[in-house]
Amino acid sequence: MRTIEYIMSIPKTVYYNIKLLGFKRGKKLPLLINYKVKVRVSRDSQVKVHEETPKFGIRIGFYGTEGVSENYKSSFLVKENGTVRFSKNALLSKGESLQCVGGEVTIGDHFSANKNLFVYCVNSIHFADNVLMGWNVTITDNDGYMVNKGAASQPVTISNKVWIGSETYVLKGAQISEGNVIAAKSTVTNKTMSQKNVLLASPVASIKREDVYWEK
Repeated sequence: MRTIEYIMSIPKTVYYNIKLLGFKRGKKLPLLINYKVKVRVSRDSQVKVHEETPKFGIRIGFYGTEGVSENYKSSFLVKENGTVRFSKNALLSKGESLQCVGGEVTIGDHFSANKNLFVYCVNSIHFADNVLMGWNVTITDNDGYMVNKGAASQPVTISNKVWIGSETYVLKGAQISEGNVIAAKSTVTNKTMSQKNVLLASPVASIKREDVYWEK
Protein backbone atom coordinates (compact mmCIF):
# COMPACT_ATOMS: atom_id res chain seq x y z
CA MET A 1 0.00 0.00 0.00
CA ARG A 2 2.80 2.40 0.90
CA THR A 3 4.59 1.67 -2.39
CA ILE A 4 1.42 2.50 -4.32
CA GLU A 5 1.07 5.73 -2.33
CA TYR A 6 4.63 6.72 -3.25
CA ILE A 7 4.10 5.97 -6.93
CA MET A 8 0.87 7.99 -7.03
CA SER A 9 2.67 10.91 -5.34
CA ILE A 10 5.53 11.18 -7.87
CA PRO A 11 3.75 13.45 -10.41
CA LYS A 12 2.73 16.00 -7.77
CA THR A 13 6.17 15.75 -6.16
CA VAL A 14 8.02 16.48 -9.41
CA TYR A 15 5.65 19.30 -10.34
CA TYR A 16 5.93 21.19 -7.06
CA ASN A 17 9.68 20.68 -6.68
CA ILE A 18 10.22 22.40 -10.02
CA LYS A 19 7.53 25.02 -9.48
CA LEU A 20 8.56 26.03 -5.96
CA LEU A 21 12.34 25.60 -6.11
CA GLY A 22 13.17 26.15 -9.77
CA PHE A 23 14.54 23.56 -12.17
CA LYS A 24 18.16 23.50 -10.97
CA ARG A 25 17.24 22.87 -7.34
CA GLY A 26 13.93 21.14 -7.93
CA LYS A 27 15.32 18.38 -10.16
CA LYS A 28 17.06 16.95 -7.08
CA LEU A 29 13.61 16.35 -5.55
CA PRO A 30 14.23 17.40 -1.93
CA LEU A 31 10.44 17.50 -1.36
CA LEU A 32 8.23 14.42 -1.27
CA ILE A 33 4.58 15.51 -1.33
CA ASN A 34 1.70 13.09 -0.92
CA TYR A 35 -0.76 13.16 -3.80
CA LYS A 36 -3.55 13.88 -1.30
CA VAL A 37 -1.96 17.10 0.02
CA LYS A 38 -3.57 20.34 -1.12
CA VAL A 39 -0.72 22.71 -2.04
CA ARG A 40 -1.21 26.45 -2.56
CA VAL A 41 1.77 28.83 -2.73
CA SER A 42 1.04 32.32 -4.06
CA ARG A 43 3.40 34.07 -6.47
CA ASP A 44 4.51 36.57 -3.84
CA SER A 45 5.45 33.80 -1.39
CA GLN A 46 8.26 31.27 -1.28
CA VAL A 47 9.39 27.88 -0.04
CA LYS A 48 13.11 27.45 0.64
CA VAL A 49 15.07 24.25 1.22
CA HIS A 50 18.61 23.81 2.55
CA GLU A 51 21.22 23.17 -0.15
CA GLU A 52 22.21 19.86 1.45
CA THR A 53 18.71 18.43 1.76
CA PRO A 54 18.80 14.88 0.33
CA LYS A 55 16.31 13.48 -2.16
CA PHE A 56 12.91 13.26 -0.44
CA GLY A 57 14.45 14.67 2.74
CA ILE A 58 11.30 16.75 3.34
CA ARG A 59 8.22 14.49 3.49
CA ILE A 60 4.78 16.05 3.60
CA GLY A 61 1.63 14.02 4.20
CA PHE A 62 3.14 10.59 4.90
CA TYR A 63 3.21 8.16 7.81
CA GLY A 64 1.75 8.69 11.28
CA THR A 65 0.58 6.43 14.08
CA GLU A 66 -1.82 3.70 13.00
CA GLY A 67 -5.24 4.02 14.63
CA VAL A 68 -5.11 7.82 14.85
CA SER A 69 -7.70 9.31 12.50
CA GLU A 70 -6.81 12.17 10.18
CA ASN A 71 -8.67 15.26 11.36
CA TYR A 72 -7.87 17.37 8.33
CA LYS A 73 -7.35 16.96 4.64
CA SER A 74 -3.61 17.55 4.43
CA SER A 75 -2.79 21.05 3.21
CA PHE A 76 0.24 23.28 2.66
CA LEU A 77 -0.67 26.95 2.20
CA VAL A 78 1.75 29.87 1.83
CA LYS A 79 0.45 33.28 0.75
CA GLU A 80 0.66 37.08 1.19
CA ASN A 81 4.48 37.22 1.12
CA GLY A 82 4.79 34.25 3.41
CA THR A 83 7.94 32.14 3.63
CA VAL A 84 8.50 28.54 4.71
CA ARG A 85 12.11 27.42 5.21
CA PHE A 86 13.15 23.79 5.62
CA SER A 87 16.48 22.40 6.77
CA LYS A 88 17.75 18.99 5.66
CA ASN A 89 15.20 16.51 7.04
CA ALA A 90 11.58 16.89 8.11
CA LEU A 91 8.44 14.79 8.37
CA LEU A 92 4.94 16.28 8.46
CA SER A 93 2.67 13.26 8.79
CA LYS A 94 -0.79 12.64 7.39
CA GLY A 95 -3.53 15.13 8.24
CA GLU A 96 -1.08 18.03 8.59
CA SER A 97 -2.24 21.58 7.88
CA LEU A 98 0.44 24.25 7.56
CA GLN A 99 -0.81 27.76 6.83
CA CYS A 100 1.68 30.60 6.51
CA VAL A 101 -0.07 33.89 5.78
CA GLY A 102 2.42 36.74 5.49
CA GLY A 103 4.71 35.35 8.18
CA GLU A 104 7.72 33.03 8.24
CA VAL A 105 7.85 29.41 9.35
CA THR A 106 11.32 27.91 9.88
CA ILE A 107 11.61 24.15 10.31
CA GLY A 108 14.94 22.82 11.55
CA ASP A 109 16.76 19.56 10.90
CA HIS A 110 15.31 16.20 12.02
CA PHE A 111 11.85 17.67 12.59
CA SER A 112 9.13 15.05 13.10
CA ALA A 113 5.41 15.65 13.64
CA ASN A 114 2.83 12.90 14.01
CA LYS A 115 -0.65 13.06 12.46
CA ASN A 116 -2.81 16.20 12.38
CA LEU A 117 -0.22 18.89 13.08
CA PHE A 118 -1.88 22.29 12.66
CA VAL A 119 0.39 25.32 12.18
CA TYR A 120 -1.03 28.79 11.56
CA CYS A 121 1.52 31.59 11.16
CA VAL A 122 1.07 35.29 10.41
CA ASN A 123 4.24 36.51 12.17
CA SER A 124 7.00 34.01 12.98
CA ILE A 125 7.12 30.39 14.10
CA HIS A 126 10.59 28.90 14.51
CA PHE A 127 11.35 25.22 15.08
CA ALA A 128 15.00 24.49 15.85
CA ASP A 129 16.63 21.08 15.31
CA ASN A 130 15.40 17.74 16.64
CA VAL A 131 11.85 18.79 17.49
CA LEU A 132 9.46 15.88 18.00
CA MET A 133 5.66 16.16 18.24
CA GLY A 134 2.83 13.76 18.95
CA TRP A 135 -0.51 13.73 17.15
CA ASN A 136 -3.09 16.55 17.15
CA VAL A 137 -0.68 19.35 18.09
CA THR A 138 -1.72 22.94 17.33
CA ILE A 139 0.82 25.78 17.06
CA THR A 140 -0.18 29.37 16.28
CA ASP A 141 1.44 32.77 16.67
CA ASN A 142 -1.83 34.71 16.64
CA ASP A 143 -5.33 34.93 18.11
CA GLY A 144 -7.05 35.53 14.81
CA TYR A 145 -8.46 38.72 16.35
CA MET A 146 -7.42 41.63 18.62
CA VAL A 147 -8.56 42.04 22.23
CA ASN A 148 -8.27 45.39 24.05
CA LYS A 149 -5.81 46.61 21.42
CA GLY A 150 -3.30 43.97 22.50
CA ALA A 151 -0.87 42.35 20.11
CA ALA A 152 -2.80 40.10 17.76
CA SER A 153 0.36 38.05 17.07
CA GLN A 154 3.67 37.29 18.76
CA PRO A 155 6.54 35.08 17.55
CA VAL A 156 6.73 31.47 18.71
CA THR A 157 10.11 29.79 19.25
CA ILE A 158 10.63 26.09 19.91
CA SER A 159 14.28 25.38 20.65
CA ASN A 160 16.51 22.37 20.02
CA LYS A 161 15.48 18.90 21.15
CA VAL A 162 11.98 19.69 22.36
CA TRP A 163 9.34 16.97 22.64
CA ILE A 164 5.72 18.13 22.52
CA GLY A 165 3.11 15.59 23.61
CA SER A 166 -0.11 14.82 21.78
CA GLU A 167 -3.10 17.18 21.79
CA THR A 168 -1.04 20.12 23.02
CA TYR A 169 -1.67 23.77 22.12
CA VAL A 170 1.28 26.15 21.69
CA LEU A 171 -0.03 29.70 21.52
CA LYS A 172 1.31 33.13 20.52
CA GLY A 173 4.44 34.30 22.30
CA ALA A 174 5.47 30.86 23.54
CA GLN A 175 9.22 30.41 24.02
CA ILE A 176 10.09 26.77 24.73
CA SER A 177 13.72 26.29 25.74
CA GLU A 178 16.11 23.51 24.77
CA GLY A 179 15.47 19.98 25.99
CA ASN A 180 11.99 20.51 27.42
CA VAL A 181 9.27 17.87 27.30
CA ILE A 182 5.69 19.19 27.17
CA ALA A 183 3.18 16.69 28.51
CA ALA A 184 0.17 15.66 26.43
CA LYS A 185 -2.93 17.90 26.49
CA SER A 186 -1.00 20.91 27.79
CA THR A 187 -1.45 24.54 26.74
CA VAL A 188 1.71 26.62 26.33
CA THR A 189 1.19 30.39 26.48
CA ASN A 190 3.57 33.33 26.19
CA LYS A 191 6.22 32.16 28.60
CA THR A 192 9.96 31.58 28.46
CA MET A 193 10.88 28.27 30.08
CA SER A 194 14.12 27.02 31.58
CA GLN A 195 15.87 24.06 29.97
CA LYS A 196 15.46 20.29 30.34
CA ASN A 197 12.20 20.02 32.26
CA VAL A 198 9.04 17.96 32.01
CA LEU A 199 6.19 20.47 32.03
CA LEU A 200 2.47 19.95 32.25
CA ALA A 201 -0.81 21.70 32.99
CA SER A 202 -3.09 24.08 31.17
CA PRO A 203 -1.53 26.60 30.92
CA VAL A 204 1.91 25.09 31.47
CA ALA A 205 3.10 26.08 34.90
CA SER A 206 4.06 22.98 36.87
CA ILE A 207 7.47 21.36 36.64
CA LYS A 208 7.02 17.63 37.15
CA ARG A 209 10.68 16.77 36.86
CA GLU A 210 13.84 18.79 36.30
CA ASP A 211 17.05 18.16 34.40
CA VAL A 212 15.70 15.47 32.05
CA TYR A 213 17.43 13.90 29.07
CA TRP A 214 15.47 12.14 26.35
CA GLU A 215 16.11 10.37 23.06
CA LYS A 216 13.95 9.27 20.13
